[in-house]
Amino acid sequence: MGRLLREVRRCKLLSKESYLFILRLQGRVYAIEPRDQFVMDPDSSGFAIHGDQHGASYNHHYRQKGFHPLFCFDGLTGDCLKAELRAGNVYTSRQVVRFMGPVLTHYETWAPEALIVLRGDSGFAVPELLELAETKGHKYAIRLKANARLQKAAQAMADQMLNPDKLHEWQLQYREFQYQADSWSHARRVVVKMECPAGELHFQFTFIATNMTVSPKYVVRFYFQRGHMENFIKEAKNGFACNKMSSTDFETNVMKLQLAMLAYNLRS
Repeated sequence: MGRLLREVRRCKLLSKESYLFILRLQGRVYAIEPRDQFVMDPDSSGFAIHGDQHGASYNHHYRQKGFHPLFCFDGLTGDCLKAELRAGNVYTSRQVVRFMGPVLTHYETWAPEALIVLRGDSGFAVPELLELAETKGHKYAIRLKANARLQKAAQAMADQMLNPDKLHEWQLQYREFQYQADSWSHARRVVVKMECPAGELHFQFTFIATNMTVSPKYVVRFYFQRGHMENFIKEAKNGFACNKMSSTDFETNVMKLQLAMLAYNLRS
């Protein structure tokens, strides 16, 4: 591996080539085990470093110096569909359309009949990603950050549903409404999970933008299954050292990440 990384440094091999190589390997596996659906979960993670690695910078969210790579996992299998090393100070969703576009195009071509669903937390609730999914005809369930307008719409429904005779019980409801953010070109379906813990008077809200046609309860349950993402990234870090960016050369660290994720994908 050391010789390979030295060659990477000498030839300046780029992550695009290794990413395509990973796709080809996965294509061979899926050709044996045909897939009819994919749940694509983009997410980011913090890689702490302790040196002068090129491209590393301070990330205020993680409160550390390092890198802030972007990943996309298949939520059904745990496979890493794409990984990209980025500077430490970039925002979670920066250039997510450029990142996700080639992944979607690849699987649209390879499995044209497959159902593809995008799922992401509020860091990925950018209009460009929603429009990408809609333009390509894919479904999505992406959490929204709460704001005054969302809270007002949900509270109006909560006021009608709160049962004062059951304040000693945990109350849970699922509802939906149409909502158009200032940055959106049109209104979209928003599903809301409404929880009122036992002994309290106020509901807690979770908002999810979606173009899925299933029930609000199903959308919420589907979204929260993305909690497995943390385990996927944790396994890649602890089992395959994907976060060990020890070289001072950025391109070398790019390739180290790709090799680590390739090994991760071959784990089973």
